[in-house]
Formats: sequence, C-alpha cells, structure tokens
Amino acid sequence: MENEFYEEDGVSLGQIFKVMFLRWKLLLIITASVFIVGMLGTQLIYNRMKAYYSTSVEYVNVINDDEETFVNNSKFNYRDIIKLDNLKAIKSSDTKFDSINIEKLVDEEDISISKTTNEQTKKSVYTVKVKGKYFNSSETAKEFLNKLLNSPVNELSKLVENANNKLYLTGYDNSIDYESQIEALYNEISLIDSKYTKLLDIYVETKVDDKDMASIQIALQNKYGKTVDEDKKVSYKVIDDLKNELLKKNFVKDFDKNKNALINEKEALEKQINDNNDIINALEAKIDLYNTNYSNLANDAYTPITTEITKLTAENSKMNNQILVIQSQLDNNGGDATERAAFEAKLTALYNELKTEANNYTTNSKDVVNLYAKAETNGKALTSTGDLGIIISALLSLVAGLIIACIVNLIIDREKLKPGYFDKENNSKKEESLIENKEE
Repeated sequence: MENEFYEEDGVSLGQIFKVMFLRWKLLLIITASVFIVGMLGTQLIYNRMKAYYSTSVEYVNVINDDEETFVNNSKFNYRDIIKLDNLKAIKSSDTKFDSINIEKLVDEEDISISKTTNEQTKKSVYTVKVKGKYFNSSETAKEFLNKLLNSPVNELSKLVENANNKLYLTGYDNSIDYESQIEALYNEISLIDSKYTKLLDIYVETKVDDKDMASIQIALQNKYGKTVDEDKKVSYKVIDDLKNELLKKNFVKDFDKNKNALINEKEALEKQINDNNDIINALEAKIDLYNTNYSNLANDAYTPITTEITKLTAENSKMNNQILVIQSQLDNNGGDATERAAFEAKLTALYNELKTEANNYTTNSKDVVNLYAKAETNGKALTSTGDLGIIISALLSLVAGLIIACIVNLIIDREKLKPGYFDKENNSKKEESLIENKEE
C-alpha cells in the first residue's frame, strides 16, 4: 500500500497523473490561455482562410420571366453581377470594404455565381459564393454580398431614372412644320400613357405614400381626352382639336422662311401627278391594244394592269388634296399672324405640360421600383462553409489547452517522475511524524 505510486519497471500511470495535476493553478492558467488563443486563431485566422461565404436571393419585380431582360426590357445577365467593374463599384461604396483585394479575388476565381430554381416558387435563385480570406469578418462579407446581389435592383432604378421619357419631345424641337409638332405631341402622350400601363402590368402594388399610379394614369387620360375606337385606334381630344384648327386656318410655321419650300413641294407633287398620268395613259393604251388584238383574253388577264391604274389614281387624288392645302396656305400667307401666335402658344403650353408629365413619370416609376423591386434572401442572409463552428472550435481549443498544460507540468516536475521519488517523500513524511510523536 505504501508503495502504490512506484513500479519496479518504471513510472506508474498514477504517478504521471499526480505530477500532471500537482500544479493545478498553473494547469488552469495554461488551459485558459491556450483556449483563448485557440478560439481567436480558429475564428480569426483559420476560418478566414478556409471559409467560403455565400448568399442567395430571388429577384422580385426586377427581371422578366425570360431572365434575360430587366422589367423595363433592358438587357440583364446575372453573370454581370460578379464582373470586375461591378465588384469595384461595390467596394468603393463603403470604406469598410477598402481592404478587399478585388483584382486578386477575380484573378484567382475566388468568387462565383450560380443559378438554380426554387421548386416552390419556380423562380430562379441566384447564389454568390466567395472565399472568406478577403474579408475582415463574416459581418463584412455579409454586407458586401448583400450589396452585390442588390446591384441589379440598383441598376434597374438607374435605368428607370435615366430612361428617355421625353423621346418625342426631342422630335418636336426639331420639327419644321406644325403637322410634325402635333404628331410629336401625340406620340409623347401615347408614350407616357403606355409606360404607366406597363408599370401597372409589372407591379401588383403601385401605391407610393399618397400616390396611386393607376389613379395618376386615369387622370392623365381624362386630361387629354383619350378615346379608343372599334379598330382600337387611340386618339386624344387635345390633339384632334389642334389638328382641326390647323386644317381650318391653314397655318404655316415660319411662313416667310418656308414659303419657297411650299412652292417646291407643290411643284414636285404636280410633276409626280403628271408622271403618274403618263403611266396610266400607257396602261390604258395597253388594255385597248389587248382588246383589239386579243379579244378572247379572259377578264382576269387585265387584273395586274387595272390594279396598277387604281393605285396610281388613288395616289393622284391624295396629292391633289395636298396641293389644294398648300395653295390655300400660300394664298393665306401662312394664316393670320395673331391667330397663328395663339396657336403656337397652345402647342408650347402642351409641350411644357408633357415635359412635366414625363418628369413626373420618371419620379413615380423610380419610386415604385425602389419600393417594390427587391432581392429577397428568404431568411438566409449568409451561409458559411469550410470553417470550424464555434462549438467545435471551443472543444478543440479546450482539449489542446489541457494537453499543453499537462505537458508543461510534466516538464516542470520531471524530477518527480523518477522511480521512488514519492517513496522517499512518503518515508520522509513518516520520519517527521515519528520525531514529532517522540517529542510529545
């Protein structure tokens, strides 16, 4: 019994354990220190080098079902999300991304994007995966990936904001006659009206604060007197009124400047009519010739010729009407100057109104996009793979700390591992005890 820590052929297991835990305070200090260092090492170094971060989104009201165009029909390619220019733009958007080496990230292909299908929603799911070593923390990676996958939403917002919603007003500015200006104004009203229709088709919800896009469109249509006939031809009363006034008053824009152009146009029309009449006379002569020499020809043999004569006759009738209008304009010297000025004021007022309506549509459509176009993560803002979880890191760090602490204790008290060390200690204690007993 008194030799339980000693074996003839070496050191006993009990002796080893006794030495390991002899300095228990040092054991706790070393274990705790290694645990802390281990946790920091795995979480800040190992995980950062080995981990891959990924985020997945579904786009709502951003791209069309063909997945190749945005909802405004601009080109969309999901691979553009991880292109160098876009990555650089995301980096420059926040100073916390300054340490990210974008060029190396792209050159070493440490970032990728994939597309799968959500079986429940049947929508495409876009996933970006990136190596964790480029980020200071998982939170930085999360913010970077979220901004990256939100870039198509921001791109759509920019496209909507920069869309040319005044396309036909440019044509108005370049028009040399009232007819072309009125046509440009009609096309501009139609453009804005159709864009509201498209916006309402795309977005189920279009209310932004106190603005309802459907109500705004109806107000626009009522303001300009929209009607649709049986052939689905769209007209606006404000445009029809301008056309009728122009036809009635025979106004000519910048008459003094355009007078010679009107004369030249009239002469060209007259020459074209004469040319058409020559062709018609030749065709009629051909029919007479056939009737004389080929009286037995079927009636449908003349069909191509009569069709051409009918066509040219209709053209001549149209050109004669144009000549009458031009002659009336010439005779009228472009219309009464005062009335013409009032007419131009109406055109200018409508032009300015439509410019405002176009600006309003730009603002309204952008507001709708900013509110209802989304990149939804479905609760999975960030997924990490290839790294050590917090529990595993803790267990490994604790075990490593305990092992190292035990080894250190064994090294410090290695003299106590020599055979018979604890026997001598026990004998010494016994002798001290006997001396004390004798003294008593």
